[in-house]
Amino acid sequence: MFYLPVANSFSLSMIPRYVVGDLDVREIDLVDFVNTTQIYELISYLGHQNSVDFINSELGLNLEVNRENFEFDIKNNSILILQYSGKRLREGAVELPIEYQYRYFRITFKFKTIPIHNVSVDEYVKNLDVYEPHEEKTWHITSTFECPPFKENVYKISYVPLDGITATFIEERSSYEF
Repeated sequence: MFYLPVANSFSLSMIPRYVVGDLDVREIDLVDFVNTTQIYELISYLGHQNSVDFINSELGLNLEVNRENFEFDIKNNSILILQYSGKRLREGAVELPIEYQYRYFRITFKFKTIPIHNVSVDEYVKNLDVYEPHEEKTWHITSTFECPPFKENVYKISYVPLDGITATFIEERSSYEF
């Protein structure tokens, strides 16, 4: 089974530093959210007990509060967001008002570049897992060295079902070029 993180909010701190990519934010309805829970095993990043209680009771799940930080990586490039929507809560509120609503989102970070540090590209590729093995994917990774000034090697990483993962050197750039 594939894994999918679920949280009760989105933050730019979920995007790793020094990467380039696009965010795809899609609001989904409760039916899509429930269907997604049938395909993926959810990993809780829900930091509030009320959110956990709601999702567990409404969807028959058994998630727990988890206040750890989530950060996108090429293994976990999507997250489900179950977000409170309504009047601003009073400071210190621990319960939701009766008229509360939740909105559901699936947010995907589409990496264009991936920084790697302190590991060779070959070692990185060797340890790379692809969670959705039937989908072709391509990333550019940057291997940073010599700082300052920063220099980086840019590689194209490709995954093709049955062929596996390959790394192709593209170019070397200095900090003045990126």
